[in-house]
Amino acid sequence: MALQPYATLAQVRAQLQLAVGETDNDTFITNELGRVSSEIDTWMGWTLRADDTDPTITEVLDSPPGENLYLETAGFVETLTTVKEDAAHVFTGSNVTTLTVNEDFVLYAKRGLLKRINSRWLTGFKVVQVVYEGGYLTPDANGGGATVAMPTDVVNAAIQEVIARMKTRDLQGFRSISDDAGNVSAIETEGLLEQTMNRLSPYSKSHKVYV
Repeated sequence: MALQPYATLAQVRAQLQLAVGETDNDTFITNELGRVSSEIDTWMGWTLRADDTDPTITEVLDSPPGENLYLETAGFVETLTTVKEDAAHVFTGSNVTTLTVNEDFVLYAKRGLLKRINSRWLTGFKVVQVVYEGGYLTPDANGGGATVAMPTDVVNAAIQEVIARMKTRDLQGFRSISDDAGNVSAIETEGLLEQTMNRLSPYSKSHKVYV
């Protein structure tokens, strides 16, 4: 997957009000944007970033008993292509059941949730296939098909996390990653800041809304 960071170098620089020629921190900021974005995805349990080349995702899901089925890869669905059930795990042929949105199930796009209407999902291991375009358009994306912009509070959370790491990189207690010349290119932390996690909590997989 070609995933761009949740924020851009230009956005962080603007927040820090860095002068045009003040580029000493650009490498550090760029590296931290990549690290922070990966950590955000890990903490949330899925990504909100659309693939920069092709946002199409195919998931074959286990289906527990009940009406609610959560996606695994992306926390936002822009376009739903197909939803199929197949006890044989093949998803082609006469035994496949193809379901229709708003007839067989309701899609809650911002929660990655599919809820059956007056029925339950076929129960079993890898028996539901969902094909969809998932994730928001990241600020520095070059295309790929996604059109819905990343929520501002997610972008700001990434910016503030990077700035916090920039401000604390020289403090005692932080392990740094340096190049051969001794320039600090990244820092090792114990995880995202509490305020970052609080901002991102509504978007995390664990923040499930049962409807």
